[in-house]
Amino acid sequence: FMRLVMTTSRITLQHSQAVTSVSEPIADRGATIYPNPATGQMYLEYLSKQLPAAVSLWSIDGELIKTWTPIKPIEIIDVSDITQGVYVVKMSNQTLRVVVQ
Repeated sequence: FMRLVMTTSRITLQHSQAVTSVSEPIADRGATIYPNPATGQMYLEYLSKQLPAAVSLWSIDGELIKTWTPIKPIEIIDVSDITQGVYVVKMSNQTLRVVVQ
């Protein structure tokens, strides 16, 4: 698994053999999510050494969709059963926006 990350003051471009994504800069980069938009599955990569205690996926309307306890630095999240739309991934120190197609 090879990963290339290029960062400028405005965007972060990530490329790997499996996925490509462009995300907005985040002040506290505790985690990143890709691909975004996601189809079928998405990767949630925790960049800090300590994993968050809990992670939750919320609809833009405030409905709790999923919650889980992280066990690995990179997790595969199945979103194949989720309706297309904009969602929010919440952790103790960070909130990420993801589009499911």
